[in-house]
Amino acid sequence: MSELLANSKPDVVKELMVVYSKHLYDSFFRIHHINMPYVDVVFSEEGVIEVPFIKHFADLEILHLALKYYADFSGLMSSLSGCKKLTELSFFGSLLREDNMAALAATLKNFTSLKILNLDRLIIVGAETAEMFAVSLGSLIFLEKLWLPLGPGMAHAAKLIIEQFRALPNLQFLVMKEILDDASIALLGKVARDGFLKRLHNLELQSNYMISESGWTTFFETAADMPELTLLNLMRLEAFPIKSQATTVTSFVRFVSRMPSLITIWMMGWQLDKDDFSLFNNMKEKHPQSTSLEIIWQIPFPFTPNIEN
Repeated sequence: MSELLANSKPDVVKELMVVYSKHLYDSFFRIHHINMPYVDVVFSEEGVIEVPFIKHFADLEILHLALKYYADFSGLMSSLSGCKKLTELSFFGSLLREDNMAALAATLKNFTSLKILNLDRLIIVGAETAEMFAVSLGSLIFLEKLWLPLGPGMAHAAKLIIEQFRALPNLQFLVMKEILDDASIALLGKVARDGFLKRLHNLELQSNYMISESGWTTFFETAADMPELTLLNLMRLEAFPIKSQATTVTSFVRFVSRMPSLITIWMMGWQLDKDDFSLFNNMKEKHPQSTSLEIIWQIPFPFTPNIEN
């Protein structure tokens, strides 16, 4: 790969997968002004070399980084700030320290062309870093898909983050795991009701164990005006189930009736009985997606289990 870079001068590179090495790094300085829309880079724990080469790719649109305790993360983010056409940024698979997350939070506001931001499984511990991240998020006005980090800092700033959705009119895909409580889920319902999540297709709220049953009831009663929502994920571990009361189920069914495009609802970990399904099915008959609408409340098996006495 490095020989190819050293001995050729391509004008267009459509996609590049890089497993980083010093030899390859030196070769990058021999190529400039390449139209490279997509780069996928995997850095190992030894990847302590600075990455100013990234700033040479002015046309970079998509960047996937898998970093493990990268030494000069602040320098990396500074270099990325020069990629004004960047529309997709993913750190999925990365292991980042709190100071790395602070650097990301501080520079995120510069990526104003972003449409996709994947920070799934990253962790923000500190409240100050999470608040800075939340404020920066409001600058990404073209954002369509968002996977938020986890951690106590994110739980602290959850309401501030949700407030930023009022400035993100293009949001279509949202993942908020493990950071919501009764107050923040209630605010999410109000933001939806006020018309700021009209374009949302996928809403993934799985594993939010700080939300009580009454908190979910409030959300179901409040949330509205999501005409394009097709998938709702409310899954939780079977070890932390919700035994739904009649009032919760009633508010949930009414919520679904207000979502005309909803097709799939993931509810593993919610203990529903035949009366709950009877209520749901009665509503389903009048729902615009009556032939497709389904609740997935048990783990699907790829085969039919053979149970013997």
